[in-house]
This record gives sequence, C-alpha cells and structure tokens, in this order.
Amino acid sequence: IWDLGRGFQVSGIYFYGSGQRWVTFAGTDRRDEGVGAPGGGGRAKTAGASRLRADGSIAPRNDLVGDPIHKADLRLQQRLPIAGRFTIDGTFEVFNLFNHANYGAYVVDESNRFYGTPIAAKYIQYQARMMQFGIRATF
Repeated sequence: IWDLGRGFQVSGIYFYGSGQRWVTFAGTDRRDEGVGAPGGGGRAKTAGASRLRADGSIAPRNDLVGDPIHKADLRLQQRLPIAGRFTIDGTFEVFNLFNHANYGAYVVDESNRFYGTPIAAKYIQYQARMMQFGIRATF
C-alpha cells in the first residue's frame, strides 16, 4: 500500500501462474475397462484409462501444458475526514487490469477436434476485466 498524501492510497496485486499440466486421453476405451473417455476437461476414473491410442502407443500423462495465468488487480482509495473521528472512504478497484485471457480448463481428449483448446471458466479469478466502486463510512 502506497500512501500518496491528501488521503489517497494505492495498492495492487500481481498474480502469475505458470501453465498447469493436464492429463490427456486418447479418446476411446480400447482396453474395454468400462470407463470410457472423459468429456471436455473432465478426468477419467482411473489414471491409465483411455490412454491407449489406436496405433498402440500410450498418450503421455500430463502432456498438455496450459497457458500461463497473469492477473493484476489495482485499488485506489481516498479517505475524507468529515468531523472528529467520522470519515468517508471512497474506493475504486480494477480486477484483471490488463484484461489478460486466463483459462481454467482445456479439452484434453486427443480424439476431439478441439484438443488443446481452452474452455472458459466461470470462476472469478478467470474473468475478464471488472471494476467496482465502494463507499465506507467510519465513526
């Protein structure tokens, strides 16, 4: 937190996550284990299920590496003294300041034509840039 004077404060957070490794699947149950291929970004019931390819090779474990996550959040606050201990704080916050595309899952089924394609996640840490304003009164 940096105090800029005249009641202004600026703070921020930068988060970086290197690309996460994902378990990949060949797309079919060639060993007839009854597990079947997982859908989209899901995982099979056993670690070795559906990794046998049609040519007899084994799909490598954790073969797909996702894109890195970059997220910068910024907060600007001003404290206005009103009378005695009564103050009002105005805040302005920006989340994912640089609007970097962050993904939480990928298509991991090698037989899917969208293999390796990111899947949009609805979790707040993967959302596009957002802003919010706030007011706080203390007395």
